[in-house]
This record gives sequence, C-alpha cells and structure tokens, in this order.
Amino acid sequence: MKSAQPLRWGWILLGFAAACRPEPEPFPSPFVPPSEDASGEDSDPRAEGDAGESSGGSTDPGSEEPDSGSGSGEETGGASSGDDGVAGEPACGDQPGPRLLRRLTRLEYEASVRAALGLDPSVWPGPAVPPDPAAGSGFTNQEDLLVVTPSYGRALQTDAEILADLVVEPEILERVAPCPVAGADCVDAFLYTVGRRLYRRSLATEEIARYRDLWDRVVAEGGTWDAWVWWATRTLLQSPNFLYRSELGEAAGDVFALTSHEIATALAFTFTGGPPSDALLDRADADAVRTPQEIEEALALLVESSDRIRPELQRFHRQWLGLTGFLNLEKDPTLFPTYGANIRDAMERELEAFLDDVVFVREGGVDLLLTHGETHVDAELATYYGYASEASGPTAKPPGHGVGLLALGAVLSTHATFRATSPTQRGKMIRAKLLCTEPPPPPPDIGELEPAEGFATTRERYEEHTVNPACRSCHALMDPLGFALEHFDAAGKYRPTENGHPIDARGDLAGLGPSIAFDGAESMAQALVLSGAVHGCLIEQLGAFGFGLARDEVECLVDPGLDPDEGILAAYLRLASARHFRERR
Repeated sequence: MKSAQPLRWGWILLGFAAACRPEPEPFPSPFVPPSEDASGEDSDPRAEGDAGESSGGSTDPGSEEPDSGSGSGEETGGASSGDDGVAGEPACGDQPGPRLLRRLTRLEYEASVRAALGLDPSVWPGPAVPPDPAAGSGFTNQEDLLVVTPSYGRALQTDAEILADLVVEPEILERVAPCPVAGADCVDAFLYTVGRRLYRRSLATEEIARYRDLWDRVVAEGGTWDAWVWWATRTLLQSPNFLYRSELGEAAGDVFALTSHEIATALAFTFTGGPPSDALLDRADADAVRTPQEIEEALALLVESSDRIRPELQRFHRQWLGLTGFLNLEKDPTLFPTYGANIRDAMERELEAFLDDVVFVREGGVDLLLTHGETHVDAELATYYGYASEASGPTAKPPGHGVGLLALGAVLSTHATFRATSPTQRGKMIRAKLLCTEPPPPPPDIGELEPAEGFATTRERYEEHTVNPACRSCHALMDPLGFALEHFDAAGKYRPTENGHPIDARGDLAGLGPSIAFDGAESMAQALVLSGAVHGCLIEQLGAFGFGLARDEVECLVDPGLDPDEGILAAYLRLASARHFRERR
C-alpha cells in the first residue's frame, strides 16, 4: 500500500501533522519548550500535537536503554506542576497530586490498538516498541521513566506503518472502516469510531476539519478511500493525543479539576489495563464522570466482572515482589537437579492460583496474604515440595512448610542466589516490599562476605554481618527476617537440615517499635501481621502502581485506611475515591 503512493504523500502527511498541532498547554516550570527542528529528535511530544512522520512522534532525549531501572532527573516522561502543597491544607493525607502527561506503557499501547482496530494476535502479534523500564519499586508504569527516546520514536513509526498496512487490507478495511460511497461522511464516521477510541475522546471540530482537508488532498492526488485510511491511521497512531494520557485538568480555584475524559481514561487503564470502552466514553462525552458518585458508578460498571481487574492485580503482585523474570530463573543443576522448567511452570501456576484464591475468591487482606495455610499444586510440584504424593489442587501445607505468600516456591527461589539461599536478599525484600523501609546501600569499601567454605550453615556465615560494626546496623534489620526462611533452599524446596546440621530459624522483627521475636516462617508471618505495618505499606505500594508514581510521592495521596482487615481488592478499588483521581495541584 505504502509503496504505491507518490513520494509527495510523505510531504502531505508532514504538512498535515504540523497543521494538526494544537496550541500547547501552558506547562509550568521547570518545563522547557521543545525546539522546532525538522528532525524532531530533541522535541517533546508533551508540548506538541500530532507527531507526524518525523520519528514516530517527537521524542524526548532520554536513555535508550529499554530495561534500565532508573530514570534521569532531567529527562522525564511526564510533566508535573504545582507547589509542594495546597495552601491551608494539612501537610499529608488525601491530597491531590501533580498534573501529568503519562506516556502509555507498552501493555496499554497494545491494548489500545487492539480495542480501536479489533486486531487479534493472529493478525498483529504486538508492538515493536521496547519493554518499559522498571523503577526501583519493580513497577514498569512509573511516569518519569516513560520517556520517548529517538529509538522509541522510530519503533512507534514502524508500528504505525505496519498497522496502517493491516487496516487497509480489504477484509479488515471493510470491518474497521466500511465506506460504501467515499466522502466526508466516511471520514467523520472513521474519526468518531477509530479516532475516538485512540484519542479516548471525541475529536474537536478543528481536528476533524484537518482530517477532512487531508481527504480533499487525497482526492486531488487521485487517491482512494483506502489511501486516506492509511495516512489517517498512521498519523493517529503517532499523535501525542493517543500516546499520552492527559492528567492536566482545568483550573478550578486553587486546584485543577480533571475532566470527565481524563477520569474515564484513568479509571480504565488503572483498573483494567486497557482504554475506556465506548460506553464509558459516552458517559465522559456527557460530562458524567466527575463527581465521587459518578466515578463510583463508572467503576462499578467497569469492573463488574473480576476478569477485567484480575490481570492488573496479578501484574501488581509480580512486579511488587520482583517476580516478573521468574520463568527465566536458573539454578545450579548440580545442586538442584530436580529444579527445571516443569517445576518453574508449576510454581508460576501455584503463585497465580494462590493470588486468585486470596485476592478474588476470599477477598482477603494482608493477614490472609501472609498466613493462608493452603496452596495450589499439581502432583509433580507436590512431590518436589515433599507433600503427600496424592496432593493436587488446593492443598493444606504440612506443618513447618510455611504459610502464605512468603513460603511460595516462586518467591523463595527468586530471592536467592544461583547456588545458595541469601538471608540478606530475602530479608531486604521483606523490609522494602512489605514494610516500606528500604535499607541504605552498603558502604563502598565494605568488602565481600566470607566464602561459604568453612561455615556449617548459611546462618553461621551470614552472622558475620553482625560482627562487623559497619554492617551491623542495617543487617540487623534484614538478616533475621531471612533467617526465618532458612528451612527453604535456594530452589524453594523444604529442607529439615543444612549440611547435616539443624537449622536455626529464630529471629526478630525490629525497628518498628517493640521487637517481636519469631521462630520460623509461620511465626514470622504472624509477627508481620502483628506489627500492623504491612497494611499501610501495601496501600502505598498499590497507590504507586495505580497512580504511576514513586512510592514516596503517593504517601500523601492515599488514605492508609483504618481497617487492617480490608481486602486487597477493596483497597485497590478505593484508589478511585482519592482526590488525586479528581483533582491535581
């Protein structure tokens, strides 16, 4: 299709894209207006309109590393504004957060394209854009890391061309953009369906006029309906109106009130991972997604089936606990000969079934997440764990084999090394992920832990940390938590002894008030619940995931709640009642 077009069509698209640019929003300091160079490589789509062909969208000069775990302080994917607080309001609580433009994640981008064009994986396998970088939290939707680099922009352009080629194939064109008699009516119909779904709002009158002008140019050049669809699809898919989620709002006193379309978009992506449906867009067109009651009603319709929110909360738990790469995890085959792909797959299914049971079936909270005594295994995994050979499906864990999330094979084997357990790794994970108290990095000249040779047990080796004064203060907060899990080896398998020596799984939960002693995984899980700290931490982690911000940025945006028995599903849905969902500063 593309090769059949005269070369001047490229200039038509570029001119059209330039004409499509709306007046930029007045971005607050420290936003720096982009340059207007022809290449677009140093311009930022957050201040522009439709991106055109220059590089798949104007780009931000951020890092090109697709899986970096940190972002640059100068190159951010979202623009924020406002003072540190709102005058006359308390320093923290249910406060509105910063105004943002959030680039779609790769998953959101794919879901949006499929919803707008109706392309299943057999027709379009997925986008060419690279994976999104993970923040230190593990979440891949943190707005300041979602930049558009030159390479990302080129991938967007590639995707737009591939998708445009697909859309104009006769059978797809007939379904996506039927047009018995080509003309302005067909243009309007395409923009009201496909364009509206991509922009997540109805196009403005002046935007429609520009696409009609493109139709006139196509006709003047002897082109046909499919030619217009090709160029329109390619342009829409490179537009910042598609690529970025606006959370700027409209001035309303000392805050900015998000529009119905902005709220509808946030609801859909936060709770289903995809764009708003036509029905939700209808509500937004009627400006009926603004008040707390309207938001609650829209949310109820959006997630009336748990099937829509389930993938998002499954993804949350995997990213929160650092499990996204679990299926690629390897262990020393000499030390762990029975650990392989079949066991990893079975552990992955166990994790998914456990989360479904706790979060959705039982609608449990932190207490059940940490202390549930039942898991879900097949016969092979049951044998691997040392359960009764007939165990399969929902299975009560034998005494001593741990309880809850922290005793799942996927969690235990992920937070260990290739050859051995690591009480420090496991303890740090519990501190950072469940208690929201990230230990500081070790001093640069601290040196390495003594080799394992010469120590009877892992605990004996790691207790060297408490001998070194430079290590003691931090490791006293991490290692005892990891010691509680020493009955599980580096491959997640129960072991009654280590090297023929009894395992000492005693420890204490310190640094949160009075120290709480425990002995073993079950006892530690109870200590974590008793501390009362995990519930508030989980709320902040859910807020960081739901709002696309760093955890320290959401402390004042979420209400930690007063009910420690609140279910995880209920806590996540409660984000929609936050002021941050309606207002910005």
